[in-house]
Order: sequence, then C-alpha cells, then structure tokens
Amino acid sequence: MTEEVVDAEVVEQNQVPEERGPLKIAVIGLEDDPLTAGTVRAFNAPRGVEVTTWTSEPEDIDALIEEKPAIVFWCDPITVKKNDTQDDSVLIGSLQRILRGCGSGVCIRSSINVDTFERLMMSLTKQVVDNKIVYMPDLTDSANLSDHITPPIQILGGSPEVIKAHMEIIQNATWFSAEELKVTSFAEAVYVKLATTGYRLVQQKFFDELHEAVMDMKNANPMVVSRIVRSTLGVSNVPSHVSSGLCYDARIFTGGTDTLSLIESCLGD
Repeated sequence: MTEEVVDAEVVEQNQVPEERGPLKIAVIGLEDDPLTAGTVRAFNAPRGVEVTTWTSEPEDIDALIEEKPAIVFWCDPITVKKNDTQDDSVLIGSLQRILRGCGSGVCIRSSINVDTFERLMMSLTKQVVDNKIVYMPDLTDSANLSDHITPPIQILGGSPEVIKAHMEIIQNATWFSAEELKVTSFAEAVYVKLATTGYRLVQQKFFDELHEAVMDMKNANPMVVSRIVRSTLGVSNVPSHVSSGLCYDARIFTGGTDTLSLIESCLGD
C-alpha cells in the first residue's frame, strides 16, 4: 500500500454522532478472531449503538470512511516479516486514510511493538497521535469472548485528553468492564503488553519443561509437582502448550532488541 501523509486539520475526537443518530462504531479485524468478536460483542447495546465489522482491504477502508464512525477499533493482526519486524504498512496507511477522510478517533487493540509505535508517530505526527489514537491492547490470551470484555486488568495508553474521550464512550456505550484499569502513555502501554505476554511465555515454558523433567527422572507425579509449585509461587494455572499469540508477541518484542535472551530462548527455532 502506498504511504500517504496526513495533512488534514486535527479535530477533536467525536464523542457522539451528529443529529442524535446512533453511535457508529467500526471494528477492523477478522470476524472469527476472539479479539475482534469480543470488541464487537462489547458494543451489543439494546439501542443507540451501530457496530460494523470491516477488513483492512482498501475497498473496505473506503466504505468505512463513507460511514463516518465516531471511533474505529483496529483488531486486525499485523503480519511479521522474516526478521521479526512488523509489516505495519497496511495499519499506518489505513489509519492515514481514515484520519484524513473522516476524522474518527482510533483505538488500536492489535499487538504492536515500539518500532511500529515510532513509525506511527513519524507518519501521523505526534499531534495527531496525541489527539486521535489510544492503545488498548488485550492482555488475556483467551478464546473466551467474555475474557476480552471483562478482563482482570485493562491497560490504556495515550494522552490524557484522548483517553478521557475514549473512556466516555467505553463507560457509557459498552460492556467493557475491567476489575482494574491502568492508564499510562502510549509507549509504556506497548512495553507493558509485550512484557506481560513475554513473561507468560517464559512461565509456560518453565512448567512444560518441569513436567518433562519429572517424567524423565521418574518417582513422582508431574501433575502433583506442578500443582504444588504453582501454589507455592502463587501463580495461576499454566496451560500445557505455548499459544500462537504468545509466540507472536515474543517475536515482535525480541525482534527489536538483542537484550531479551530469556524470551528469545523460549521461542526455539
């Protein structure tokens, strides 16, 4: 996709649609993906909210712009290159067109790394990012839709002004309800998301290897050993496999630095 330059005047994020019509919400992502489906389900209000789902294809972005939604949620996965950097040209190009074409507020939910954040700042300008974009990553790694709507902890990254505008919509027009909300800068939210999933990857790899070690050395039930160790450490139940989501986040995290050797070792070949 050809990169464009945002030269439109920065306007305040729409909080309510004009002429008292329905609050228009656009969700960009794969309909069968839990993150996309959970985001759509969160806006399942009895009335007053109109949610549409789109792909990131150019023709869909054109149609989305014509609808002029109040806010756009980006849930579409970003592909990763062979060198573990994100191919974020579609994300950045699409957001440039949306911001210039209809001025919607944007909430990015897909995993991004610091390199992509920096390219967003350069391509869209800091002023536009601060006024129009909030980062609301998913911290659950769950296939259960309710876990994406009512997570234990939700993190929001962005400028204070854009977070305030975003929260007015979240609190008044959605079922999003985290037990604890953490508000921070955009860049810090990127690090928190990647660090959280990176830690889970290391933790799961440890318990997988512990299981195999007890099986190899015998004389004990590996399930009992793991259960007591988890209880002693105060950690939650760990699945017996590493999910593709954790591996994705680990790849884009380690792809930007040589200092995350522990996480990188858990990725294997």
